[in-house]
Parts: sequence; C-alpha cells; structure tokens
Amino acid sequence: MAPLRILVVDTDRAALSLINETLSRRGHELRTAADGQTALTLASRWDPNLVLLEPELPVMDGYQFVRLLRARPGSPFLPVIFMAPRK
Repeated sequence: MAPLRILVVDTDRAALSLINETLSRRGHELRTAADGQTALTLASRWDPNLVLLEPELPVMDGYQFVRLLRARPGSPFLPVIFMAPRK
C-alpha cells in the first residue's frame, strides 16, 4: 500500500501521539489538529487522503467540519473516520 496523507484531529494529546507514532512507522505522512477550524484549514492546504477525527471538538465540532469539508470542490468523497472513546 502506498503511503497516505492522513489528517488526525483530536483534543487528546496522548491519542495524537500514539496515532502519529503508529501510522508514521508505516510510512504515512500525518498532520494533526486539536480543533475543527484548524483541521479545515489544514485539509484545504494539504489535501489529505484520509481524515481521522473525534466528533466533539472545540471551535467547530467534527460533524460541522465534515459538512464543510464535503462542500469543498475535490473532497466530497474524502474518507473520514470518526474516533470515539470507549465508554
């Protein structure tokens, strides 16, 4: 599998670190953000192949982020995976 550009959006620094370390070892290029607005800016500039994000984010929640992302030309089918903590 070719390396992917993955945008990871999470408020938990430990989770970001673990995900970054795990996926970077496999050769993927990652960018991280801790809020929806920053993530949308990164997605617009960097053009990721995949987005991993938690639904509850500050500034702009994950659902609003996805709606705005899908409205952009060229990204209506960008894969998005929501991550949620186990309860």
